[in-house]
Amino acid sequence: MDSYSVIADLGHTLVDLLRGCLCPGIIKNEGQIGLCSPVDRGDYALGLHFYYLKEDRENMRMELMTLSESVRQYPPMLLKVGLMITAYSKAGLSDRALDEYKIMGRALQVLFDHKQLTKNHLFGQLKFQEQDLSIEYMNLEFDEQVRIWSLFNEPYKLSAFYEIAPVVVPSERTVEQVRVTSAELTLRRKE
Repeated sequence: MDSYSVIADLGHTLVDLLRGCLCPGIIKNEGQIGLCSPVDRGDYALGLHFYYLKEDRENMRMELMTLSESVRQYPPMLLKVGLMITAYSKAGLSDRALDEYKIMGRALQVLFDHKQLTKNHLFGQLKFQEQDLSIEYMNLEFDEQVRIWSLFNEPYKLSAFYEIAPVVVPSERTVEQVRVTSAELTLRRKE
C-alpha cells in the first residue's frame, strides 16, 4: 500500500461511515454521499470537503524509529484535517430545507457518536497508525463560516465543520546504521 494515500484513506473512511449510517434511511442511495468541493458537488445529497491541512507540531515526534537492526526511519508528519460537511437536497423548494436539515441532523449525530475512530473503522494506511482518529466539532462563528463559503464564490449554506487528528503521514526517508561488531583496544602503561 502507498503510504501517501492517508488523506484519501481518511476520505474513504468518513464516506464509508456516513453511508453505512445514513443509507438507505435518510439518503436512498450510497452514491449520493461523497467527497466533493462546494463548487463541484454533482448529484451528492451529502458532500464532504477537506478544506485545510495543518501540521500538528505540538505532538510531533523528533526521534528516529527503528525499522530493523541497521535501518532507522525519520518520524512521520502529523496532520490536523479540517472537514466541512454540507447537505444538498434535490427536493422541491417547499421540502428542500427540511430535507437538508434532516440529512445534516443525522450526519451530526453519526459523527458525534463516532468521535473516536478506532482501527476497525479505518481504511487503508490509516489502519497502521498507532493512535485512533479524533473527530472534534468546531464551533465556528457565523462570520467564519461565511468567510469559508466566500472562498468558493458560493452563497452561504448551512454546514458543519470538524477537525480530525492525528492523521499520520509516514516518512519514506531512512538512514542506515552501522552497528559496531568488534572493537580493538590498546593499553599502554604510563611511566
